[in-house]
Amino acid sequence: VGEGGGQNVSPQTSPSKNSTGKLKKEMAGQVSRYERAVHSAWEDIQRAKKQAEETEARFDRSQALARQSAADKEEMETTLLDVAADLENLARNYRQHGSPPMA
Repeated sequence: VGEGGGQNVSPQTSPSKNSTGKLKKEMAGQVSRYERAVHSAWEDIQRAKKQAEETEARFDRSQALARQSAADKEEMETTLLDVAADLENLARNYRQHGSPPMA
């Protein structure tokens, strides 16, 4: 037992109730901020995932449209070649016989 009346208490091992309450309040505030940050980050992730899915769907639709356009173009080219061949045959027939064939 020392000179201080028999009690040897360090301020580090037994903080006052006031400072403990303040520390708890600060920690609760920090936890609350972390929770909000996590919630916000999760919403950002969900939003990004939804945007990625929508972008992929638009890309797939664009590819399908491009394939359809290519098929349509090929069909039009084939039709134009057929028309050109028919015109060539008509011109040849006209030159050979002097008049277009009668239907």
